[in-house]
Amino acid sequence: MFADAVNILLNLSLPPYSVGIIINMLRVVEMTTDPI
Repeated sequence: MFADAVNILLNLSLPPYSVGIIINMLRVVEMTTDPI
């Protein structure tokens, strides 16, 4: 799933800072949704 998100970002050709922001958001989502 994470790889798919990266591929989508590359296809959209977003600026590096936008990609970094989205990746950080995804990491936060993974941390908050990860069962403890």
